[in-house]
Amino acid sequence: MGTFPREQPMIKINDLEIIDSKTLIIHKDESAEFAIKGASWTINIILSFNDNKESQSISVRGEKNTARLTFNKWSASTGTCLTKPSEIASLGNGDKILFTAFNLRVRDVNQITVQFMIRKKAK
Repeated sequence: MGTFPREQPMIKINDLEIIDSKTLIIHKDESAEFAIKGASWTINIILSFNDNKESQSISVRGEKNTARLTFNKWSASTGTCLTKPSEIASLGNGDKILFTAFNLRVRDVNQITVQFMIRKKAK
C-alpha cells in the first residue's frame, strides 16, 4: 500500500487556485455551515436556499468573517449553476476569494457542489 501526501496538489483554473470544494445534500428548508481556511484567515460559510423569490439569483452577505450565501429559486431538477466565479471576500493582502456552484434538486432535496478559489494579487 502506498502512502498519501499530506498536502493536496495545487489545482488551478486560469489564474484561480482552488482552495476548497464541498458537495452537500441539503433539504430546501435547511442550511449548512462550514469554514474555509487559509494560512492566516478563516471564512465561515452559511449556505441556504430560498424558493420565495421571483427570479433565480444568489445573495452574498458578509458579516465580519462570515459569508452568507443564499441561493434564490435554485430549484431546477435539470441543474443550476454559476457560469463564472463570484467574489465573496477580499483579504488584507489584496487576494480575492471567489466561489462557483452547481446544484441539482430532486423533490425537496438539493445536491450542491460549491468550489472556493483564490485569485492572488498581482505582484
